[in-house]
Amino acid sequence: MIWQERTSRIEQIPYNVNWLSAGEREADRLGRNHRSWFAARLLAKQLLAEHCGPIDSYNRIHIESRDGRDQSTRPQVYINGKLIPWEISLSHSDRVVSAAILATGNGRLGLDLVDLPAVSLRPLKYWLTSAEAERAVDQQTLGIIWSLKESIYKATNEGTRFFPFRIDTTTYLSPAEWSRLDHGVRTHGGTTVLLNNGWELSLNVVDGTIKTLVWCPATRVWRRVPA
Repeated sequence: MIWQERTSRIEQIPYNVNWLSAGEREADRLGRNHRSWFAARLLAKQLLAEHCGPIDSYNRIHIESRDGRDQSTRPQVYINGKLIPWEISLSHSDRVVSAAILATGNGRLGLDLVDLPAVSLRPLKYWLTSAEAERAVDQQTLGIIWSLKESIYKATNEGTRFFPFRIDTTTYLSPAEWSRLDHGVRTHGGTTVLLNNGWELSLNVVDGTIKTLVWCPATRVWRRVPA
């Protein structure tokens, strides 16, 4: 597998503020940090340490996910103050955290987690296109659509805000592939399918949490989500 991913329950990850970089501790001081935010970063740092050579301390790794306007953007990784060529994507829910890494030049990643108990049909349906609303027949399919929207946004984000209605997942998944995805999730708890543009979608539902990972290979053109 060209990308590496790791998932864990939050309570299984020890909290140690000394594993944060100076910049991440500043974010903590500003009130952005919480246990799940920290845990997702630690998973990413563990993966990076395993694949980027020996690193004597996790605080040598800085993950920057805000731009100069203090807006959310695709994370960048610095080791000992030097930008390194790795793509990463992070996600956390109330119970679970996940991180994925990919060497730059191999494409882009978008990872998202959704806790099914937290999915509410009524408010989220306002953010669906009419075609998506037809597919959102229950709580699980709605959660899958929402998670896919988030994953596509993360893979293509260049500093724009997240406008869910502007990402129509039905343009990425044909009716046949949607049926295959739905069958794979209900029968086996997950599956991998190709999106219409050649991207790869890996989706699993474990213990009530949907995990969606979109990989856009470097050989495929990615398109920016409309601003």
